[in-house]
Amino acid sequence: MSYWKPIRGVREPISIREFKGVNKLDAFSISDGQFTSTKNMTASKYPTVTTRPGTLKVGADLTAAILGLGVWKDEELHVIDDNGLWVKLLSNGNWGTTLESGLSAGDMWSFCNFKGNLSEINLIGANGSDPIKRYDGTNVSDLSNAPTGGNFIEQHDNRLYCAVNNTVHFSALSKADDWSTVDDSGQIVAETQDGEEINGLKAGPGHLIVFKPHAIFELYGTGPINYDLTPVSEKIGCVSNASAVMVGGVLYFLSHRGIERYSGGLSPDNGFCLPIQWYLNNINATNRHKSCAGTDGKNLYMAIPLLTATEPSHVLEYDTTFNVWYVWEMGNYPRIFTNFKEDFYYGDSAGQVHKFGGTLDGESAVSWYAISKPFGAGSLAQRRQWYSMWLIVDLPVGSTLNAYLSADAEGDGSWTLVKSLTAQSSIQDTRIIIPVNTVANANWIRYKLSGTGPCTVHEVIRQERILPWR
Repeated sequence: MSYWKPIRGVREPISIREFKGVNKLDAFSISDGQFTSTKNMTASKYPTVTTRPGTLKVGADLTAAILGLGVWKDEELHVIDDNGLWVKLLSNGNWGTTLESGLSAGDMWSFCNFKGNLSEINLIGANGSDPIKRYDGTNVSDLSNAPTGGNFIEQHDNRLYCAVNNTVHFSALSKADDWSTVDDSGQIVAETQDGEEINGLKAGPGHLIVFKPHAIFELYGTGPINYDLTPVSEKIGCVSNASAVMVGGVLYFLSHRGIERYSGGLSPDNGFCLPIQWYLNNINATNRHKSCAGTDGKNLYMAIPLLTATEPSHVLEYDTTFNVWYVWEMGNYPRIFTNFKEDFYYGDSAGQVHKFGGTLDGESAVSWYAISKPFGAGSLAQRRQWYSMWLIVDLPVGSTLNAYLSADAEGDGSWTLVKSLTAQSSIQDTRIIIPVNTVANANWIRYKLSGTGPCTVHEVIRQERILPWR
């Protein structure tokens, strides 16, 4: 009796079921579950990789770029645009009548909620040019007695804080309109040898963080009797107030060297962002200050202007739980993020406000891709053949999926389309066979998955045949 002989060199199937985001370091050294490049993918269903949520435009287009998003008592969303208009979102999804007009152009706004001696919780807003404003639930007016030129408004331990040039101003305890009472309100100068001015304030656990472009201070204490302004760094600072955000008690911010993570006490750490350092090194330096940070309560989102972009063109998503990065590209450019009624919003450079959610960007399906590392045989000189390849995916009706293979270790000009699929009915946890005969006798093999609409990749399986040396 004769038997078929096993094919020489065929190995057991290799499965990838944990996808660990983008890593732009050496492509030959990263893990199998990391990608060299992605567009509009997210770790929200970790360990799978899935299409990011869509965006829904809120209200009609405003007249110019969004300079501020404020939330009053988590009941009203307020917007200020670059034509100096302050409006709020009505329950019917439209913008209400103008609450304030004639505000200064070009200056980003910061907001906080504060009650103290006011009759109602107020939304307090500042931009450094206009008088500090307050909204009391009905009208917008100037905050009485507030420092001229006050910016980066923050509430911390029942006081209001703002900055003017290189000085931190603080209100009297529980008094929003008292900035002059001796031994209760006052100013603290934050000096550095380079003379830089303060460009951000953030309330942290038990202290206020004071930023300059190349310096950080911590302000401890509850009032003039025990305030202590402590230098943290005179080399690392923040590029803008909008590029700093607290996520789970940890402060993340953009510095001139990258994204920093700071929990207080020790110096800021940026080692966690090494996988996406290429993007940070290629920020348009002239427009770096337009970068902005936000959080949905779990992840960090940092919008940056990449290469020649004059507005933030890419969003870096960092999953703080699983230490995974992904990169988003959006047709509209985020200028500011905020959270409202458990949803995540951003305002863009075109005067639109968007809410994350659903599967469409406006009326268009989200386009996406993910490019693998080059898979080799262990030696740069040994050739191989991909004997088989399978995908396990979820693909709802109308979504598309394309699979490409390349025998080149890098570059975008050598992709061969080997599978194209449009879901006519929902595909769930389904195995898709990928033809692999196009990449025989290759030293390196990469795959690229792309498509439109929602797609979740659970597993990529490959079976290889290692060819004889000669």
